[in-house]
Amino acid sequence: MDKQMYKQLIAEYMRRESELKNKVEELELELDQQEQDFHFDMRNKQMEVVQLTMENANLKDQVLDN
Repeated sequence: MDKQMYKQLIAEYMRRESELKNKVEELELELDQQEQDFHFDMRNKQMEVVQLTMENANLKDQVLDN
């Protein structure tokens, strides 16, 4: 292997490494977004459960009052 071929191989490996690094960063950002979306959805669902529980308690009180 001559010096020019070696340089070309190194350049190709560096390009591939850069592409892979960019892909990893994109995937990490996507994962972070999905985690945030999941926690947001879970918070909303928890708030809905609390609201429904309160409504249920109010309805029970109304039934008992009648």
